[in-house]
Amino acid sequence: MCMHVPIYRKPVQNPNYYLDGFYKVTATIDKKAPLSHVWASLKNLEQAPAVLFCAGDKVTYRRLKPSDNAYETRNASFERDYDRVRGFVSATGAWYAHFHSSIVFVDKGLLCTASVADVPQTYPSLVPGAFMHEQLRREAGRQLTVYRKLRDSVQFLDVYRGEVLTCYRLENGHVGEKRKRNMCVGME
Repeated sequence: MCMHVPIYRKPVQNPNYYLDGFYKVTATIDKKAPLSHVWASLKNLEQAPAVLFCAGDKVTYRRLKPSDNAYETRNASFERDYDRVRGFVSATGAWYAHFHSSIVFVDKGLLCTASVADVPQTYPSLVPGAFMHEQLRREAGRQLTVYRKLRDSVQFLDVYRGEVLTCYRLENGHVGEKRKRNMCVGME
């Protein structure tokens, strides 16, 4: 699973924050890890930042964790934990980044993943400094909604000789068997 966290920077003597790129936040697992590590890795993403506002050496951010408060730190560096990417500019001038969910399956005893693209998210290129705290709250809420959607879209397929035996997924934070809504039962 992959998300992008917007980074806004405020230049010296300027009242506005400008989008300065994104941190790529991913949930990864080792190929030899047990299945429970998939769900734990997704849960650990809640500790990742949802949006960052930087002014000089001060960083204000919120995490993906539900009902999280804003944090202010000095000289914080997230670059050692997350890769930095630039993102893309749309024809309207808004910035956007691609998000991905995953399908996890076992192949010859090793966990494998297949990336599933989600709808790209757009971000404003400029945030007035007076609205920074409001935008921080709003953007963190939107990122949390996207995170939950992506997290609940991750599926684990139990496949044997080309047949899908079961399919597990997260729903409201709990692992369960996926419901087969479109499956015709009793029809021949």
